[in-house]
Amino acid sequence: MSGALAARSGNMSQKRSDGALTITRSGAMLSDLSESDLITVSLQNDAPAINASSEVEIHRAIINNKSGKEAVVHAHCPYTIALANVYGEVFADNECLSCFGPPLLLGDQDKFIVGGYKDQIAGALSNHVVAVVAGHGVFAAAQTLLEAYIYLTALEASSKLVYLQKTLQ
Repeated sequence: MSGALAARSGNMSQKRSDGALTITRSGAMLSDLSESDLITVSLQNDAPAINASSEVEIHRAIINNKSGKEAVVHAHCPYTIALANVYGEVFADNECLSCFGPPLLLGDQDKFIVGGYKDQIAGALSNHVVAVVAGHGVFAAAQTLLEAYIYLTALEASSKLVYLQKTLQ
């Protein structure tokens, strides 16, 4: 996820064929994952999830929202978040819009708490593939981790371009 986030700033999950959820552990370095960085937990809300990412309840809510999406990638994308915080909107270029439509901006940058906005994020991702939580980060959901990663990084690349254009004006 080079350029999209700091090494320990984000998490990923994938629904397993047995109905469980594999999610990155808290503090995992996403650019250098090993098997020990993956934790298998129940998809049941509020079930114990020892050592799992602090965002596990949001991942569960997204996967459980009956949209058919089975993978989630979350990152604290600096350009997307900076633009959302300053301008109060999410910018997507034509390529992003043609890939996944307009991304949604949720929440208030001054009121985010870890695990917050769970229901709003899951609801937004039932009909969209990308949601941005003000002051926090981007959540992308799809059938596969690769597809979700592509959506997330496409939005961050678009945001970087918009940022550079605004800076150079």
